[in-house]
Amino acid sequence: MTKIVRDRWLNKLNPNIQRGPWEKNEEYELCKLLLKHGKNWMIIAMEMKNSRTESSIKNRYFNILRKLEKLDIPILSKTNIEK
Repeated sequence: MTKIVRDRWLNKLNPNIQRGPWEKNEEYELCKLLLKHGKNWMIIAMEMKNSRTESSIKNRYFNILRKLEKLDIPILSKTNIEK
């Protein structure tokens, strides 16, 4: 039960969570941390200075990938990053 309460606080109730649109500098920071830590969303969330949740960071990552695939950028496609 305590894990559920902790997760709800971290992901929903905490007033410090930033829920607004992503700024370009946040996306840049996300990309730098992805190169450093891979897809370890917990560590990335702790190191980002903007108080985004792990799921928000993960969702933004996949949205960026989707946009790049639409632009047909092969070097940054989903299959190349997951290797």
